[in-house]
Amino acid sequence: MCTVQWHLPADSATESYTGFNFTLGYESFVDRPVELHARIYEMVYDGAAGRYAYPTVVTATGSFVKGQPGLLDLPLPSNLRQGNYYWEMGCNDCDFLPSTNYNDYVVHTTKYYVSGGLNVAYDVTTILVQTDKAIYKPGQLVHYRVFAVYPDLRMYTGKFQIEVSDPNGNKIQRLSEVSGTQGVVEGSLGLADKPLFGDWTISVQIQTTTRSDSYSKKFSVQEYTLPRFEVNVDVPSYVLLTDEDVKGSVKATYTFGQPVKGMVELHVSSMAGLDYCGKEPPFMQIAFDIDGEAKFSVPRVDISRVVSTYDGSQIKITAIVKETLTDVKLQGSAVVTYRSTPYKVTILDNTPGVFKPGLPFSLFAKASMQDDSPVAGSTTMTIFTTAHYNIPADNSFLYGVSQFTGTYPLPVRTIDVPPSGVVKIDIDIPSNATSLDITVDFKGVKASKNINKMFSISNNYLQLTLLDNNLKSGQTARIQAKATEPVYRLWYQVSSRGIVYEATSVDAKGQHVLVTLELSSNKSEPHTALDVYLTADPDSMVYLLAVARVSTQ
Repeated sequence: MCTVQWHLPADSATESYTGFNFTLGYESFVDRPVELHARIYEMVYDGAAGRYAYPTVVTATGSFVKGQPGLLDLPLPSNLRQGNYYWEMGCNDCDFLPSTNYNDYVVHTTKYYVSGGLNVAYDVTTILVQTDKAIYKPGQLVHYRVFAVYPDLRMYTGKFQIEVSDPNGNKIQRLSEVSGTQGVVEGSLGLADKPLFGDWTISVQIQTTTRSDSYSKKFSVQEYTLPRFEVNVDVPSYVLLTDEDVKGSVKATYTFGQPVKGMVELHVSSMAGLDYCGKEPPFMQIAFDIDGEAKFSVPRVDISRVVSTYDGSQIKITAIVKETLTDVKLQGSAVVTYRSTPYKVTILDNTPGVFKPGLPFSLFAKASMQDDSPVAGSTTMTIFTTAHYNIPADNSFLYGVSQFTGTYPLPVRTIDVPPSGVVKIDIDIPSNATSLDITVDFKGVKASKNINKMFSISNNYLQLTLLDNNLKSGQTARIQAKATEPVYRLWYQVSSRGIVYEATSVDAKGQHVLVTLELSSNKSEPHTALDVYLTADPDSMVYLLAVARVSTQ
């Protein structure tokens, strides 16, 4: 029997480009060499004959052996028109699709035959333009770099047409038919002492075998002056709805570190943008002097006059500092969020979205303060779980329903929260559960998640668990496999970036099960009961054999 596994590498998918390879991956599980044939063809209707024809575009053949994954490349001609095509691959005793009529498309008796559709497009390129800065001043030198890549990240090594234009569209520089080392073209442009201010444009055009591509990038030229000083607003990330005021500080320092003396105008507003008339949202303001740093306190009563405060609402605090010596104004801002409680609890993203009945399931939750800092002291987290179930019944339609459903609670659990705040919650899932509603409660703050049963036609499941964390190249990865039915041989495949690196099987019979055995006594008199305490992995089958050794001494 010939067993061949195939796949499409990630860079092939079901779309390819003229001038490139369409790649099919394979893996053989038989001891003898396997010869594979592949081709790409199109489907053309022959009006005169009244039937479809299937002319071949390209073919490829390869001979492969067990345990050596590989690729079969089908090179697409550069002059191939873009459109829909088809591919097929079979083993050495397989026939290609007959070039008779379209109905023959489904007449394939070979078990190990695969085919599919393919969309062919022209050799699209992506042009990239880089500049050493985003903003330039008069008299400076603009350095730029231009290159292009194909979809498979190969470099384009042809000629470039490059033009640099000012904001009025005047062409200031033009480079024709230029190329560079390994496809990268570098250039520069010296700006005049009095150039046009605004957005300048670098335009690039290339010509491939089938198409012309172009791209433009802008850079700015302006009279840019570094700010004399910097303004920072320091406030807590959140405040409670019960707090009477919002406290913080404003810091203003020169670029060389000295404090700034002046006046602060503090604005407090909502996070809303401009209204339909283009006006800023209403704000309240206070003013005070500053000498490098000044503290402030804004009453919640005053804030409520311009912003509605509720759990999750945000306010923006903007400080406008006017320097005393020059009357120069610069500003800084910060955002504060109102919360009803200082605590929060979240269900982490690494919690699975489905469960497999009969196999372990773990939910991960994190408790912290609103600013993500750890909670001080010893605390606990409570977990409430509701299970949903379906009960099939004969003639259920007579009752006006398709099936009988219901819910019931699982035992409430209380778990100590470690200093990290991250809690792993192991849940024993009933075999008849179809979904779970899980609620995590921490100091009155709740987080919920719905977990659905994973679909399985056979209602059997397999689960893989990586036993090692932070693996590095050259290390051995240990993987644990658990199943809900007896497994005698386990087939596995290791792949990366669309390439299969290993595909084989292991004997699953006789795998080690962790078993502990304890006796109530190390010695026993005849006809005296002896208690045996046994523990094993869930769903394990353990056989005990007792042998009596009688001493004649």
